[in-house]
Amino acid sequence: KEMEVSLDDLSKQLDKNIELLKRMQIEQNLHMINEQIKQLAEKQKNISEKAKNNEEFSQLQEQTERNKKEFENIKEQYRNALEKNKDLEKPFMLFEFKNENENIDKEFQTTEEQIEKKNRKKSEQSINKNRENLDNYASMFQQMLDQAIMQQNSENLNDLLQILDNLVIFSFNQEKLILPNYDQNFSSDIFRRQKSLQSDFVIIQDS
Repeated sequence: KEMEVSLDDLSKQLDKNIELLKRMQIEQNLHMINEQIKQLAEKQKNISEKAKNNEEFSQLQEQTERNKKEFENIKEQYRNALEKNKDLEKPFMLFEFKNENENIDKEFQTTEEQIEKKNRKKSEQSINKNRENLDNYASMFQQMLDQAIMQQNSENLNDLLQILDNLVIFSFNQEKLILPNYDQNFSSDIFRRQKSLQSDFVIIQDS
């Protein structure tokens, strides 16, 4: 029986460790994506400066294509993070950023079209607009990440406080049971209440 309980406890602890590992991996991926978005926004700013300084259209086109591909990679990474997040028992509060992604994709397309037409003024305007789009996206992603981590820390604290409260109540009940009967025979009623406390402790242990 003791072996069965030990194996059951081990299984539960393993599940908790796996869940924790999944959360850590997702959080790490989100931080990496966040940094990549910031870097891409900075690269878009550099293209904007070059367009302003009359950079060759071929150079603008090449750099725009690189940024576009990098953004596609960022979107793919984030889609994977969203899917993994769904598998968690308590998922992070994450946004899809559907409208933001569509606006950035659309503006990349506009930039490429204007560069192909060799329209410098409209090319520069489109590049600047997507620089603003990416800056806003980076800011929104950072806020979402901060809120998700804050929420998770709050949930962890609440869980810990609940466990502590339960332990205090358990200890108090155990003391009430033992002290008045220290010199008395161990009655069936005491045994019943002791079994009840054991059940309560299992619940606390599971949490």
